[in-house]
Amino acid sequence: MEPDLSAMLQTLIDEVPLEYLSDPLDYIFADNFRCRVLCNVLDVIDSRSTVGAAALETCRSFLLADFLTHIADEKQALFPLLLERTTAEDGVQDVIRRQRTSFATVNRLADELSRLGADQWAIRDATGLIHSFVAAEREHITIENVVVLPVARRRLRDADLEWLGRVMRDHRTRLRRAPVPS
Repeated sequence: MEPDLSAMLQTLIDEVPLEYLSDPLDYIFADNFRCRVLCNVLDVIDSRSTVGAAALETCRSFLLADFLTHIADEKQALFPLLLERTTAEDGVQDVIRRQRTSFATVNRLADELSRLGADQWAIRDATGLIHSFVAAEREHITIENVVVLPVARRRLRDADLEWLGRVMRDHRTRLRRAPVPS
């Protein structure tokens, strides 16, 4: 059965409602779903000889706005907070310290998607980058949903969650409102 690419793209376009920031861990969980959908769309792009320019631009825009904001939420807020609030027995400190997809990798993938829009044959050149990004991201999402978020729910205090929600709201105001360069 052919995946519904238009429904997946709409998921990338639709933002998680800001009301979810009242429980920032729920927001991150919902954002992880959107990141998983991105991986599914990238699989579709990787498996086709032609993909519409709108699909490529939707992925590119998601990467440069929503995905980079998601990474900032983790690297600048959630993970440092968890390192303060957890112990080795919680089993998340090593997971948190593992290398997350870098901003440079996201930018490189966004550039490749731009090239694909201009040259559909370029998909062969982008395949390795797409595969490695998708594999790393799916692993990260799984570990975050199964290990990190449950520990965060146990260890973070109300004041921590309020702070996390404020930082994430600030990220969406500062980082996401700048226009994405073409």
